Amino acid sequence: MAGPIGYLFHRSSGKLVHPKGGSSDPGNNTSLVLYDDRSNAGRLQVRFVPAEGSGHFGYIQHVSSGKIVHPQDGRLDCGENTHLVYHSDRHGGALFAFDEGGERIVHKGGKIWHPEGGAPNPGNDTLCVLHSDAHYAAKFYFGDLNGTKMSPYPDPSLSGSWELVKAFIKPLATHTYTQKYKVGRTQSTSTTAGYSWKVSSELAIKVFTAKAEYLEFVQKVNSNTWSEEYEETASINVQAGKTVVVWQYVFGMQQYGDKISFQSNIIGDSDSLDTYPTFQSNRIRL
Repeated sequence: MAGPIGYLFHRSSGKLVHPKGGSSDPGNNTSLVLYDDRSNAGRLQVRFVPAEGSGHFGYIQHVSSGKIVHPQDGRLDCGENTHLVYHSDRHGGALFAFDEGGERIVHKGGKIWHPEGGAPNPGNDTLCVLHSDAHYAAKFYFGDLNGTKMSPYPDPSLSGSWELVKAFIKPLATHTYTQKYKVGRTQSTSTTAGYSWKVSSELAIKVFTAKAEYLEFVQKVNSNTWSEEYEETASINVQAGKTVVVWQYVFGMQQYGDKISFQSNIIGDSDSLDTYPTFQSNRIRL
């Protein structure tokens, strides 16, 4: 499924990506440039189009013409400062992915979008190129015409579930058990070779908050749930002969065969492997 229609912005200057000359139907090998004009916005619109079997790498399509972004000459192993152009051909050298958290547009060959010369406030008609350096002036993002950041990808599939941490089935002795568990974001699976689907904390919170079934959990977790993974420790009181099953609430996002898990700080217990904790039972610890 293709992503929503929007615009490409250079973060530090606020300029938009234009086809050079401003045509709504640019010819093959028309350069991509930065310009601050937002009039006749239909000629600037783009969207992400998936390429089968490529995960979050796909084509960046110019909506009005149907052409897609290429490195000039279409090479996968293009050199530094290779110009970006529109062209009608579709192949592996024209695949790009969006690093939404880092605000990078990544070519399949590994280089990222830059304004030519690398200035944070480039002039109008500055060419867009590929380069290996990563710095503030190399940030690009997808947004609406007002510059509000959007995801270039379609809405992901969401999940939320209690996952087993530890079970004590009718233990023989009363004791306190110390259990380590992980909190934060982890890349569960990835089909995108050479690239990990990167979702910002802000986007993750936004998409889960929008769904009523996850709202109560989102409101209670701490911010570490959405950050890089780290380890926590919990002390569990176990009574002889009494079953205690410890659970952790985990959020999941899945798209194009890639999956990200957000392991929350919400830990709860129940008295059976067939029963999950509930907030109403007061058996949840934050």
